[in-house]
Amino acid sequence: MAEGRPPLVSCVMIFLNGARFLDEAIASVIGQKNFVSWELILVDDGSTDDSTEIARGLAASDPQRIKYVEHPGHANLGMSAARNLGVSMASGTYIGFLDSDDIWLPSLLAQRMKVALANPDADVIVGGTWRWYSWTGNPGDLAADHRMDLPAATTLTTLEPPALFAAIYGTPGAWHVPAMCSLLIRRESFLAVGGSAPEFRDLHEDQVLYTKVSLGLRAVIDPRPLSLYRQHPDSMCARSVADGTWNPNAPSAPEAGFLTWMEEHVRSGAFGEDVKAVVRRNVERHVSWPEAPARRERNLRAVALRHAPTPVLRLARSIRRRRAARRAPGTSVIGEWVGQVLSVAMLPATGDVLVATPSPTHENAFVGALSPACFPSAANVVVCGLEDHVASVRYAWVVVVGAGSGGERAGSDPLAFVERHLRPDGTAIVFAAGRDLVSPLGRAESCLSSSELEEHCRQRFAGSEVSVETFGNPATAAAVAAGIPALEVPGVLIDHHDGRTEVMLALTISPCCTPSLGYGSSADG
Repeated sequence: MAEGRPPLVSCVMIFLNGARFLDEAIASVIGQKNFVSWELILVDDGSTDDSTEIARGLAASDPQRIKYVEHPGHANLGMSAARNLGVSMASGTYIGFLDSDDIWLPSLLAQRMKVALANPDADVIVGGTWRWYSWTGNPGDLAADHRMDLPAATTLTTLEPPALFAAIYGTPGAWHVPAMCSLLIRRESFLAVGGSAPEFRDLHEDQVLYTKVSLGLRAVIDPRPLSLYRQHPDSMCARSVADGTWNPNAPSAPEAGFLTWMEEHVRSGAFGEDVKAVVRRNVERHVSWPEAPARRERNLRAVALRHAPTPVLRLARSIRRRRAARRAPGTSVIGEWVGQVLSVAMLPATGDVLVATPSPTHENAFVGALSPACFPSAANVVVCGLEDHVASVRYAWVVVVGAGSGGERAGSDPLAFVERHLRPDGTAIVFAAGRDLVSPLGRAESCLSSSELEEHCRQRFAGSEVSVETFGNPATAAAVAAGIPALEVPGVLIDHHDGRTEVMLALTISPCCTPSLGYGSSADG
């Protein structure tokens, strides 16, 4: 973050006696890659454990970027009031919420802001999230990890209100409510809908906010799962179930209170019959309350997998893989990563796009990477080999998939290819083999590390914005080496990149961004 310039994103982290996980949550914000324009607001909701001192100490260590705030008298006023306090102290254009037991993966802010910039009319970005059990390190918990259901709407395009409301609450008993750690919202839009409701201190405070947001604001859904919603017995939801306050599969006072609020909110606003019909169906379902089989089965399956012996886990994974194979082709791990990046990076690409396809050495590792969905707005996609002769036409978009990251002979050098074919005001995306890639065809040769590649590109493309995102961890490195499809990689491993294992590198070369866009080569800026 440049000195004297407000940040683009303010992360509001509320906590109450969160010492157990607070350090890890804060580290996940500080560790954001390729995005430097952030600040962190630590909101203490009356903690009585060590979390107060942890937060104050971290704020004192970096007062320019980290702030500690609390209610007068160190009071405990509840989650909604704490979020509102944090937003009131924030100076960012966007607000991101992260509870003290959850995690942002390192690429989250860079990714979400790319989506926001490609959808400038959107007030809200709702991202994909993992329901995270495997933080314990237990094999059974890894099997229970799963991506949370997204709201049932088109992704990566701006939704006009109240489309998101219907996508979340349209099916009574099967709500698709995103986790708060997946949300990025313009600060002025948060204030315009009245912020969080202080009367909801804990349960359903997030759903009250999502109701306001989905009824009144434009939204875009980014399916890439880059936040980890930790599941543990000390969470607010788990404690509420344990003490009988709330039951997700039976009528409860907290849910009745939320639906009553929803009815009154819709009744007091100028909402159409479609919105009123959604509310009416949900209220009627709560009154009659047939148990929701889908929700009950998901809960029971997660519990069973967490405590199952190893042979049962293997059988469950085998069944899941066979079912998944019937739903989707066997995209490679690297192909999955390439698709995740291109689906967002190419949103602004309305002209012709030049794509250099994989070289034979890495063809198997990158198989399945390219599809029409990767280029949603392109007028025309020209595909060639990295060494093919292409007419001397320069393109606004150049994509190279499957090259090594350095040391190739001149004819197959991906950066030379970019130099030959990229317009001065264009953007190039190069997916390169990382130094830890071992494909079924053999180890990648002459690969640069991410830092070496970034420095090399900054020298070679002086005046351009350069960033490198790394993909991989030991498990996915082994999966690539064995040729295991992405669908067979368990838990959060496909999306949790450790920053040290470099299986694939995604290099972006673009016209130099203005400082307000917030991009940079590291979290330290």
